[in-house]
Amino acid sequence: MTDSAKPHVIILDDDRLSRQLLVRITRRADFEPIAAATGEEALELYASTESVALVISDVLMPGMDGKQFRAKLVETHPEARFLFISGLPAVEFPELIDAPNTHFLQKPFKPKDLLEAIRSCLE
Repeated sequence: MTDSAKPHVIILDDDRLSRQLLVRITRRADFEPIAAATGEEALELYASTESVALVISDVLMPGMDGKQFRAKLVETHPEARFLFISGLPAVEFPELIDAPNTHFLQKPFKPKDLLEAIRSCLE
């Protein structure tokens, strides 16, 4: 499979090590990850990438957090799909649990759990 045929996944996390880990896991699973450290950067990447299959985002970040990022992105891309990750349980984020095209995965998780969650998002 060529890089252009791989599904693009935007990875949004302010923590560099978490971002690198998510990139490595998704790349090994034959996705084309694009990493962003801020919500603003992720918005720019989404707009400039031809086809984004999924956004994997931390929820709690300085500046634009994951919830604010989602709200901003769906204004122009209502079809966007999200997988949010957080060390806090999903019940702490009811607005994300009920949002369309949005899934949640609690940290810590194993690579296989992440890949199962991604596949579930893309179904």
